[in-house]
Amino acid sequence: MLEFLVTGDPLDWRPLAQVTIWFRNGKRESVLVIPPASTTPGTIDPGSLVRLALQIDAALAQDVAEIVMICGEGILRITL
Repeated sequence: MLEFLVTGDPLDWRPLAQVTIWFRNGKRESVLVIPPASTTPGTIDPGSLVRLALQIDAALAQDVAEIVMICGEGILRITL
């Protein structure tokens, strides 16, 4: 599970069922979002935390460098 703070403009939080994760070694993989454990879709105001739960092996999660996802009308990049 990942939590991040919304900064700048409000976030149109409507994640699709899958996201792409990039590992530190340059490889990438598509993983499933776990909706019941993630923040409920909607407009998220700046200063609010968003929870993103992903179906990924715990050992692999340590090597994630970036998460890229379609969210609402745009693309969201989360760099770890």
